[in-house]
Amino acid sequence: MWATIRHRNERLALASAESLHSDLDSLERMVVHFAQERGTATSPEAIEQLTDQVRRGNLGMVLLKYEQDLQHPIKGAVFGDLVQTVLIQVQKTKVDLQLAMTSLDKLLKANELNFAFLAVAPALVVMYGVGYQTRLLWRKWRGAGQRKVGIRIRTILRDIERILNLCSSLPPTSEHFPSGSPHRDTGAIPYQVQGLLLCLTYRLRHLARGLPDSPASAAITVPLVGLLWEGPKQELPFLRRRFLEDVQDLENASLPCHQKLWTIARMYRTYQFI
Repeated sequence: MWATIRHRNERLALASAESLHSDLDSLERMVVHFAQERGTATSPEAIEQLTDQVRRGNLGMVLLKYEQDLQHPIKGAVFGDLVQTVLIQVQKTKVDLQLAMTSLDKLLKANELNFAFLAVAPALVVMYGVGYQTRLLWRKWRGAGQRKVGIRIRTILRDIERILNLCSSLPPTSEHFPSGSPHRDTGAIPYQVQGLLLCLTYRLRHLARGLPDSPASAAITVPLVGLLWEGPKQELPFLRRRFLEDVQDLENASLPCHQKLWTIARMYRTYQFI
């Protein structure tokens, strides 16, 4: 298609046009010479008029002489002009064939780009169909992976909520707090329960790697500092950053059970994947 637009095969068309002009000039000279021998074209005006007729395809004088000689073919072939008129008509047939080929060549060149588009169109349709189906399969696979991650996160949140509900019923003087603990009378979570929460929130942080990225905002630099996770700042997507902030609230040992339950409720309201 690029070669068609750039006309890189223009030289072949030019050579064909030169061949047509050469054959047409030869036919004109043959007819003019035939007329001059018969004395019908002696003046320049008559020669020019005869040349114009030949260019328009009018060989009436030659055909009239051909018909006269054809009445006596042997005499016309030996003593007449039958052979010469036949050769002139052969040259005329050659010119007509060249004209037909040139017209066909122009027609094909005029529609060559259309033919190229018609040849490429089925491949484009197939490529579009394959790309569309691939995109659907990719979205389906990705959505299935996100649903699996959401189901696992929802299961862990259920376990955390159950532990917090059971913890909220423990009295402050329970044996879960060591004697002399500063958190004994502040409503804080016992150390054993906090350890279970840290194990579950560690699994939440691990599953957060498979969360979908939010296209509505760019990556935001946040410190991932918690009771279990301490490390350098990292670039995280907006949705994952918000989720890890809530996980960090669940890890915070200074928050009582009811605040952690409120955090879980907020997570259910905020994140569609769970």
